[in-house]
Amino acid sequence: MKDKRIRIALNPEIFKDLEKYKDKIHYYASKNRLPMTWNEFFIILMSDWEMGRFKCNCGMIVDCDACHTESFLRKVRLSQ
Repeated sequence: MKDKRIRIALNPEIFKDLEKYKDKIHYYASKNRLPMTWNEFFIILMSDWEMGRFKCNCGMIVDCDACHTESFLRKVRLSQ
């Protein structure tokens, strides 16, 4: 059976930063109780991007004007 994995080459400085982010995400994801593979790390990053960073709550790809206004109003109400 042929290995279908893809290997990428990273600059050592980028890899060092990724290891630092992986340690932080690992702590918040499981409080270091469970081991985390690199695949799980990248899945968490991609899921975060797709579900929280990339799409608006209303389904648009970026924040729509109505959601942007609601967010602003929440901040104003919290600061009062």
